[in-house]
Amino acid sequence: MQKSLFQHLSDPYTRVANENDVCIGSAADCQVFEQYGAVGRRWSKQPAFAPDTLAVRLMPTFKQMQAARFRLPPALKECSRLDFLMLPLAMLTALEPGDLPRSLRKLMIVNSDEQPQGGTIDWNVVGETALDSLTIHNDFGSSDCARMLEGIEEVLPRLRYLCFDRRWNGDLAGRAANLDVLVVEDAGSGEWLSGVRPGLKALGLIGADRTFDLAALGHLDNLEALLLNAIKAPIDALALTALPRLRELEVLNSKKWLHVEKVPELPLNRLTVVDSGRPFRACKDRFDESRYELLDIRFS
Repeated sequence: MQKSLFQHLSDPYTRVANENDVCIGSAADCQVFEQYGAVGRRWSKQPAFAPDTLAVRLMPTFKQMQAARFRLPPALKECSRLDFLMLPLAMLTALEPGDLPRSLRKLMIVNSDEQPQGGTIDWNVVGETALDSLTIHNDFGSSDCARMLEGIEEVLPRLRYLCFDRRWNGDLAGRAANLDVLVVEDAGSGEWLSGVRPGLKALGLIGADRTFDLAALGHLDNLEALLLNAIKAPIDALALTALPRLRELEVLNSKKWLHVEKVPELPLNRLTVVDSGRPFRACKDRFDESRYELLDIRFS
């Protein structure tokens, strides 16, 4: 199947090379990445990397991080082609200038339930890299890490891709002025969306409360792809007509709708609606399937 527009816009900032990909951790942790071509290795005090390594996933236990004083493996700085790095949030608290290769573009931070007491992060060191993509992944049971992210505004303006959870990571989107793609969990009422810059091309909202209003997207004139998942408020299709460049809409697990008759009029190339209250029962015959690259509303 052809990639979705959302995937196409995200790929430059999220795709991880299959070659020269290293995962360091337990066998169980590395197994899923090994299935996609990564080389799995067990954690040691001095992990080694080939200079041409493109992607590294560091998955130590908290005790292993403590033993290393939360320092990154010294050999990592020699990976002059490194493009992607995944690591625990705790390992950023001991960063020193030069620890990260300047080639680094894609950073995935894992927030877990164990963090060093009083740890802080020198985001200026992160800013020494070519970073333009940041994903903050929050493990089940993870805690609020907004305090540890203080100072992150140093790198937010350079990002083109940002994925985070407002509940655990705070409000970051408004300070990221040059995003192409934004993915936010726990969108709440959406009042923060007014601070999102209008150049955004793809937006994913995963979880929003009953007061959420799609009209908050009205200023996003360049938005091309919109993903809505688990939205408790009604999906108001009338609000979507204010998005002149919207070409792809995906709605999942969102049961309430308003002005659903407007959906067939939207200038979409791709429409996917799954498990969302069967909203098109009265207007299904108004969809012209010939004009869609993908029309997936059978299980809406």
